[in-house]
Amino acid sequence: MRWLSFVSNDTTSFGYVTSDGLGVVDAGKRSEFTSLREAIAADALQSLPQACGDTADLALADITFAPTITDPKKILCVGLNYKAHQEETGRGGEGYPTVFVRFAAAQVAHNQPMIRPRESNTLDFEGEIAMIIGTGGRRISQSQAMDHVAGFGIYNDGSVREYQRQTSQFTPGKNFTATGGFGPWMMTPDEIGDLAKMEITTRLNGEVMQNATSDLLVHGFAELIEYCSTFIELEPGDVIVTGTPGGVGAARKPPVFMDDGDLIEIEVKPIGTLSNPVVGGAVITVDPQLGNQSAVAVRDAVIVAVGSEAEINPYIGPDTEVVELNGRVLTPGFIEGHGHFLSLGRAQQVLDLSQAQRYSDIVGQVAAAADAAPAGAWIFGMGWHQDKWGRQEPGSVDGVPLNTALNEAAPDNPVYLSHASGHAAFANNTALQAAGIGDQTQDPPGGTIVRTAQGVATGLLREKAKSLVEVAIAEYESRRTPEQVQADLRERVQLAGAQALANGITSFHDAGASFAHIDFFQALEDAGELPVRLYVMVRGETNEAMQERLPGYLSPANGNDFLAVRSIKRQIDGALGAHGAWLLEPYVDLSVSSGLVLEPIEDIEETARIAIKHGFQINTHAIGTRANRETLDLYERVWAEHDIAGDQLRWRIEHAQHIHPQDIPRFGQLGVIAAVQGVHCTSDGPWIASRLGEPRTEQTSYRWRDLLDSGARIGNGTDVPVENINPIASYYASVARMMNTGEAFYADQAMTPMEALKSYTLDNAYAAFEESLKGSISPG
Repeated sequence: MRWLSFVSNDTTSFGYVTSDGLGVVDAGKRSEFTSLREAIAADALQSLPQACGDTADLALADITFAPTITDPKKILCVGLNYKAHQEETGRGGEGYPTVFVRFAAAQVAHNQPMIRPRESNTLDFEGEIAMIIGTGGRRISQSQAMDHVAGFGIYNDGSVREYQRQTSQFTPGKNFTATGGFGPWMMTPDEIGDLAKMEITTRLNGEVMQNATSDLLVHGFAELIEYCSTFIELEPGDVIVTGTPGGVGAARKPPVFMDDGDLIEIEVKPIGTLSNPVVGGAVITVDPQLGNQSAVAVRDAVIVAVGSEAEINPYIGPDTEVVELNGRVLTPGFIEGHGHFLSLGRAQQVLDLSQAQRYSDIVGQVAAAADAAPAGAWIFGMGWHQDKWGRQEPGSVDGVPLNTALNEAAPDNPVYLSHASGHAAFANNTALQAAGIGDQTQDPPGGTIVRTAQGVATGLLREKAKSLVEVAIAEYESRRTPEQVQADLRERVQLAGAQALANGITSFHDAGASFAHIDFFQALEDAGELPVRLYVMVRGETNEAMQERLPGYLSPANGNDFLAVRSIKRQIDGALGAHGAWLLEPYVDLSVSSGLVLEPIEDIEETARIAIKHGFQINTHAIGTRANRETLDLYERVWAEHDIAGDQLRWRIEHAQHIHPQDIPRFGQLGVIAAVQGVHCTSDGPWIASRLGEPRTEQTSYRWRDLLDSGARIGNGTDVPVENINPIASYYASVARMMNTGEAFYADQAMTPMEALKSYTLDNAYAAFEESLKGSISPG
């Protein structure tokens, strides 16, 4: 079993990973114990799973990891415990373990940044196996030692070599803040099997630095327990960090140390992988001319100087507010490169279905809402995804069951539940009837009313078929007064803004707003009530309306503006999960289809001409291989008509998920920006091959490395509320491409840590023509 500590909703708890590896049971919420150490001390690791079961409280992908043991009373570290490490350092071999201490305050969790202190340029890696004590004791014999072990974890005993070598004592170099990585979990010995065959591998930016097996330890696990328990009593939850193999950075020629922007990974088979980005207590400017600095001076909300502390100290006067980093990192504010602002607010007003682990969870939420709603009131929900449900319900069509249970849960209320992708929805019969949808209703262009083999509508609506129900919803909502409409929109803006700011989002590219909603945003900006800066794409207007009205809406960002409008959003295809992405070849699991064309190419092409005429950018949603090719072709045709270089226009392809290898170089050659969402890669990764097959998946899907190497510029985001707005999760997905299965999705296509940060800051600013205003920490 895998036990872990984590943070959810600002509360630290502990629990264990479910048997399917996708969820976490919150044992802290379900028991009297407040920490994993307490549960270990109470000998509760066997009884808790029996009491709590295997139903996930949280998705593993949604938690923030904490150090496996958050509050150990002792962390005893063993040095020079592999022969190869003794040989490369010229030390050790005294016959007894070399033991020193770490303190809990120096620990950092899985996925959290290790901090290179400003005092050091030699922060070194030391991949190690951590042994967590279960039953405490004193003077424990080797023959009984392993009975005292609760489990094993992974440790990166990060070492500040300058301070480690100042004296014969290791302690100073081992206890700088956030230099000791510990995680992602503790695996119990019964699941590990042969403890002598654990294999430890350290990778720095993907390159193997260390590799050894646990049978090569000079002093084995049992001997370490015997030795340590001789001089101090071991207590439940104590951690013994058992030593690092050869290959440390300091012993290499030339030396190799961890630096800002690096990614350090310690894999211990079969436990898992501990991953940490490396940052300095520094200012990461993302300005190629400045690099990383240590101080910034700001006057009247404008950066006036960036440099060393000595260079910035003259700017400090008697009234200057000084904010010390204290080992923390200052970066440019994150820019959400593609999201849906009002939908983010709306998602907090309706049923949140994103955590549902099975269809019955959704039915239960709908039933509870129906009990509280008057007859006839619509019930809305967002965020469900059938691939999270673990197993397919009997009688399902396209992976989704018939709406029978929804009909029973809410017989008197229309129910409309939007898919996580935004490209499908699920409705009960009451909602279908309100929309005039029956078994004989024809599919609308660009959409599908999903039916059984007998022709019965299941309730699942793909792409443009959703609009049939949305017309009925619009009629229902039209009964509201103008005051109610305005109050609802204001609440959405407030909720969305609070979510954005809580996650460090300072600017937001809103992928689609009508002229009416832009008017509403403008009124809020005029009143100083927009909570975050918006870069808004015009969406949902006809070409005739845009030809007439666009000039009155052109408003590039200027100075401290909170609203910029200079782009148009179009959509050529749908989502892969709903078989809506337009492919060059048919789906392997739906051979009669190559996807859907949602908006006519000719119509989008005319929009492109209108955009050039009025000085607007075009941002086209394209997910499938055919959609990306057609969009690139369309852009080229329009540019040729106008004899204009495309890189001046900064036109974008939103999502750019599946691209034929022949089309990848065209992004860089044409100056087309790929506006991707890093977190989509790791969310979709486990099931993409079921749609495309393995060879096509590898060749076409999320090929960021190929795009970057061919000269393309990449912006990044989350497509919120399709995914959680958290930029750290999407940043990590961009660098590690680690899926919730514990496997990386074609890791060779990952961004470097600095490329990922740039995609979320400077390149997103560039994609909005705002790089002179934001995206880097630069003077002016």
